[in-house]
Amino acid sequence: MKTIFAVTYDNRIRNSKFYSNRELARDELKLIAKDRRFKPGVHVTTDEPDKFSFLFGWEEHQVTFAIIEIPVI
Repeated sequence: MKTIFAVTYDNRIRNSKFYSNRELARDELKLIAKDRRFKPGVHVTTDEPDKFSFLFGWEEHQVTFAIIEIPVI
């Protein structure tokens, strides 16, 4: 069975970017993390190879980017 990988925002597949392998998806997730990590008001809560979460703003809104595997039939 073939699989593809998606980088999701808060588990919303609708606006995801899709990749042919996990390494390409991880590269994209690293770019997202690098872009957001040092912005003012951002507090990183999870920084893993397949998941990046942070809180931002004075209301501490939680945002999660994650890589999910999708089987292609």
